[in-house]
Amino acid sequence: MKRILVIMIPLFYCIESFSQGEGNTWIFGDSTGIKFINNIPSVISSSINSLDLSSSISDKQGDLLFYNGPIDASGMTGFYNSNVWDKNHQIMPNGDSLKTNSGISQGSIIIPFPSDTINYYIFNIGFVPAVGLKLYCSIVDMSLNGGSGDITQKNILLCDTNLVSLMCAVRHGNGRDWWLINHQYHTSRFIKYLIAPSGIAGPFYQSIGLTNNSTGQMIFSNAGDKLVFTDAFGKIELFDFDRCTGDISNVIHLGTPPYVNDNKFFGCSFSSNDFLLYTSTFNDFGNDTVFQFDLTSANIKASQTVLFVNDSSGYNFGLHLLGPDGKIYIANSDGYGNAFDSLNMYLTVINSPNNLGAACNIAPFSFYLNGRKCYYGLPNIPNYNLAAFIGSPCDTLTTVMDELKAEEYFIEYPNPASGSITFKYNFTAKNETTMCIFNNLGKTVKSVLLPGERNEIVLDVTDFSAGIYFYQIKNNNKTFTGKIAVIN
Repeated sequence: MKRILVIMIPLFYCIESFSQGEGNTWIFGDSTGIKFINNIPSVISSSINSLDLSSSISDKQGDLLFYNGPIDASGMTGFYNSNVWDKNHQIMPNGDSLKTNSGISQGSIIIPFPSDTINYYIFNIGFVPAVGLKLYCSIVDMSLNGGSGDITQKNILLCDTNLVSLMCAVRHGNGRDWWLINHQYHTSRFIKYLIAPSGIAGPFYQSIGLTNNSTGQMIFSNAGDKLVFTDAFGKIELFDFDRCTGDISNVIHLGTPPYVNDNKFFGCSFSSNDFLLYTSTFNDFGNDTVFQFDLTSANIKASQTVLFVNDSSGYNFGLHLLGPDGKIYIANSDGYGNAFDSLNMYLTVINSPNNLGAACNIAPFSFYLNGRKCYYGLPNIPNYNLAAFIGSPCDTLTTVMDELKAEEYFIEYPNPASGSITFKYNFTAKNETTMCIFNNLGKTVKSVLLPGERNEIVLDVTDFSAGIYFYQIKNNNKTFTGKIAVIN
């Protein structure tokens, strides 16, 4: 395993309640954006001009903090780099020339540091001529430049494996850390990173599903337990995702073979209740289509429903994004053209995406961008409001009602431990009270029953690697958590 420690921060801290507005300002397209206030969208201006790539983040109140994107969608000055703009639409100090590519559909994403509310990671997929797509990281410190932010580290190479233009992120099951997901070019291999207070761990590799070698969109469900990607060769793949371990499993193929270049899927999105999946195509000769899949169906692929067909040749549906208002917004593009017209100055909106079929109320080209235009892209915004997976083995950092400090009820010795560790507790364990031990990735490494007839258990840790481990016990509707160190 490769571990990249971009910055070192203390491991343990108290989690505050999750904010509500970090995804409320969207920056994209040709100098445009949307701000949601009380779930009502209004159009705003911006400084980028990007074919696909953009990312933006707001504060807890929904006010813009900063955004990242190119300045030239035509492929000239901004094709191989992007800028970071502050809330006043000024380039941050050291915020120029981040390695990107205007045509990478999900080439940028912003993740808050798990340990504080000041620092942010910007992850960019950058294009290296004659080589391919690589993953880079930059760091924003919002305490600098009078509170408008400054780039303190830039273009740190994280992965030199050739990637496709897909990248998404989801909170770890502990509600604090993050999983960042990429995909290797022309393979079936996913590339995963764990973003924790100690830095960025990875890459971790997992091969599952079909070969991916094209552009598209990859997103998590709102609950974080599903992962889907589309590509321009007709693939739609739906997976289960374990937020504790990062494991991807149970692939379902929803695409349309044969997987060839004239069978193009691009955007995708989940309804807010995660029961329905939406996808769209971008065909070269018109007839772009928006589809719906029923994820509660016994045969998900057979549930595919056509919602709308656009017969305007040369105009394509782009990326999808679920808004804070519960509606799904879809970009419309005339490709690389410079025209401003009745299609690309609008977004398509699915107004009631939790409803089956025509009841989802799709409204093509209905959200006016006030004279500005979009291309294929919308900002790559993860679900910042996803909390801990309550009750899971990795739910170690969430303060819940009836949770008690383990040190008030437990004594562990020796701690740090080598070989074995003894736990003494001053309560009576009910039948089948289980102690779960798991590592800092949230993966369970041992589960043992606590004996009810005595208040002591000796745990063998000879097979544990050196490091920090966490334990959790639930007994009589109370939860006990703590940590131990192993120095084998």
